[in-house]
Amino acid sequence: MPAPETSMTEAQKAFFKNCLGRFTRLLPEIDGEKFWRREAHERFGRIKDVFSLYAEIFKVPVVKAVDAEYARGKKPPQQIACRKLLLVLRHLFAHFPHFECWNDIYFCREMVTWDTAGANGAIEKFFRDPPFESVTKFRIWHGELKKFTYFSVSIPTDYTSNRTIFLKEIMSEKEGVQFSIHMMADVIFAATRKAGFSLAGGDL
Repeated sequence: MPAPETSMTEAQKAFFKNCLGRFTRLLPEIDGEKFWRREAHERFGRIKDVFSLYAEIFKVPVVKAVDAEYARGKKPPQQIACRKLLLVLRHLFAHFPHFECWNDIYFCREMVTWDTAGANGAIEKFFRDPPFESVTKFRIWHGELKKFTYFSVSIPTDYTSNRTIFLKEIMSEKEGVQFSIHMMADVIFAATRKAGFSLAGGDL
């Protein structure tokens, strides 16, 4: 498979810089302890913002290229599984936008597979054939941030029975959000360097 294109048009560069600037402002806000003292619906607004931002910035060629490098590289099994988990969270936020806080999010197989895309999509594939044990504790190193993320994931074993499953059963809000933004940062900041932009300089 050929490597993804990494060159960008001027319009793509401008879009990437704008998204990058927004992400670098959201990251410390969401990653800080003060964030968790806010009301659940206030937190959720910011959480949805960062997932929406990542979905759009992921369309930029250099970001796709970095993600493809991660997919092809010799990563530990946990890192590969976490990449799939982040994709599932992205799809849950994209396809079930009507919830108002993390603990309210729920889904079942019928909700996931009601259309053709969902029947062959990331959520269905992940829960039908999970990439790790039903209850797994993770310690993931994020090279771009120079920090570890610690979290637990509980994969429901009865997804195919069409039981209603709440996201909070799978991951707590705080662990899920911190895991997600740190994984996003790994990809976005690596893409920033690959594009030749500076996080500290005048590029943002």
